[in-house]
Amino acid sequence: MAKLKFGYLRKDDDCHDYVVPEEEVEAFDELIEKIESTKWMSDEWNKLINEFNDKYWRYNLGGSTRYLKVVMPE
Repeated sequence: MAKLKFGYLRKDDDCHDYVVPEEEVEAFDELIEKIESTKWMSDEWNKLINEFNDKYWRYNLGGSTRYLKVVMPE
């Protein structure tokens, strides 16, 4: 049986849903906090948004958690 990799559901400041790998959750949350505490559309905000998208957009669900398929224990 393949080794399971765990992830956590998270939302960004625009309410996009993500499944973030367990080992990246803390950094994800910290970057979201930085973005939320930075003046919207400032140079720093744009820099942080670009960093966020580069690191985490691949984990975006592209929709709602309604369509998220999960493995259920038997």
